[in-house]
Amino acid sequence: MKILNAEQILAADAYTISSESISSIDLMERAAIACVNWVTEHFTKEMNFVVVCGMGNNGGDGLAICRLLYNKGYSTQAYIVPHFSKTSEDFSVNRQRLEEIPGMNCKEVKEPEDIKLDSKKPTVIIDAILGTG
Repeated sequence: MKILNAEQILAADAYTISSESISSIDLMERAAIACVNWVTEHFTKEMNFVVVCGMGNNGGDGLAICRLLYNKGYSTQAYIVPHFSKTSEDFSVNRQRLEEIPGMNCKEVKEPEDIKLDSKKPTVIIDAILGTG
């Protein structure tokens, strides 16, 4: 496996977007689907998933993962760490998609105690706060 640095990841994303004529939001959805496919192969629906999201594209990935897991019948909750004054466009699209699902919403995290874990179920925490690509 080759490990890419931040500059290489950004270049790979830009290349994929231009060479495959795919939008950034659709590329994000593709990545989220791949992640969810891996998760569903390795974890049962007995698990609880907490997705902690930043406000950029990594957060948008996390929101998409949360939505897709929920749609597959997994127990999920999205939390947003409001560390910027504005969000990326793809983050906003995925937040809207998630919040259009009845009963789903995003909770803000200001203090660590704001994240509520279900002590009766094992929990997987997905970190989608910061990153590149």
